[in-house]
Amino acid sequence: MTDYKLLLDTECPKCHARIQLVLGTGEDEPATTVDNRKQLTDALKKYALQLDVKREGGQITIHTRGYLDRVIWAEIHGLVKAAGGSWVTEGASSHWVLRDG
Repeated sequence: MTDYKLLLDTECPKCHARIQLVLGTGEDEPATTVDNRKQLTDALKKYALQLDVKREGGQITIHTRGYLDRVIWAEIHGLVKAAGGSWVTEGASSHWVLRDG
C-alpha cells in the first residue's frame, strides 16, 4: 500500500474550483478517489438537465447540453479531474472522459 500525503486542499478564489495536491509513490490510487467519484456523481445529478452522461466501452463521457456557466463548468471539471478524468477539446463536441469503475 502506498502512503499519500494531502499537501493542499483549497478553492480557487477566481472560479471556486476545488484544488487538491496529493503526493505519493507507487501505483495505488489515493483513498480520496472514492470520495471524488461520490462528489462527481452528486454533481452530475445536480446538473442532470445540463449534462448528457453516457457509459460505453469502459469509459464515461460527459457532454454539455449547450453552454454551461463558467462556475458550473469549473465545478464539474475539478471533480472529473479529481476522479481521474480529463477534458477533450473537440470544438462544439468537447467533453469530459473518465474510466468507468
